[in-house]
Amino acid sequence: MSYVIGIDGGGTKTKAILADETGCVYALSVTGPSNLSAGSCEHIKNTLRVLLMDLYRQAPDKYDEVSYGFAGMSGAGEDKSWSFLNDIFNELTQGKYTMRVHNDAVNALYAGTLGNPGMLQIAGTGTITYGVNTKGQFERVGGWGYLFDDKGSGYHISAQALSAVMQAHDGRGEPTMLTKLFLSHFAIQQVTQLIPAIYRSENPKVVIAGLAPLIVQAANENDNAAMRILEEAACHITDAMVALQKKLFCNLKEQTVILSGGLLTHSLYLQEKIKEQSTKLGYSFDYQFPIIDPAGGSVIMALHDLHETVHPDFVTNFQSTSAIFEQGGRHG
Repeated sequence: MSYVIGIDGGGTKTKAILADETGCVYALSVTGPSNLSAGSCEHIKNTLRVLLMDLYRQAPDKYDEVSYGFAGMSGAGEDKSWSFLNDIFNELTQGKYTMRVHNDAVNALYAGTLGNPGMLQIAGTGTITYGVNTKGQFERVGGWGYLFDDKGSGYHISAQALSAVMQAHDGRGEPTMLTKLFLSHFAIQQVTQLIPAIYRSENPKVVIAGLAPLIVQAANENDNAAMRILEEAACHITDAMVALQKKLFCNLKEQTVILSGGLLTHSLYLQEKIKEQSTKLGYSFDYQFPIIDPAGGSVIMALHDLHETVHPDFVTNFQSTSAIFEQGGRHG
């Protein structure tokens, strides 16, 4: 029996699971953020220490038999961040088992493909397109940050929506219900008050990206500006998927694509436009959503690294046993 640890670390929370190759979960813990941008190095180190200690407290016998772990961590794609996190895990595990650190897009992908080749399209505050082919080669497209190239993201569409509101105010663009929605959101009376409401906020990027649900709402109510913005986002996202498909899968026109991120999961309109655009370009993508949570994807990645075949009952076992811990509200 192989026992592994799967970790999903992000800017909001960090989740760890101790499981075996059949998908049975023996320990589960949730702590605070582990993204380096969310706190000091010492704080991140303590967060991860608490996480692993909690797994040990829950299942000490199984923890002592852990042979491997995989941690999908937000921001780990940068060499400096990866090195820092790798050193932390080496210290915390004391060499008893290896904890492989990688970008959190990997476990998000495997949460949908269960270790099989495919692509992941994330569209939330930011965007990234990630994939793995039959040779085990990983590639990414996009996700370079809102200052450079994050087209199709929650931030990007919200910035466009704010521009549409300003243009409507000036008479340079058509009226849009986004104006009313944004004024209500900020509890202000005039469009010009949007400027201080955003620029004087503690984190303008987060404030702007937080407007995305209002754009989805407006599009659902047939607002022309909102629909146009989401249609453009669909084109940007589809272009990224096609670019990645060419990198990893050559001339194949079919592929499994896992959709993830708040913008994609909550906007049926955006989903439909992406499907229309990919079909228009001649690609038959099979769009799916994750089957298990990203921490479970990390468990699968750990088993994959150990050359373990995913058990036929993995998903059923994982969902039923992890639910017991989730219902109990287990937190580190």
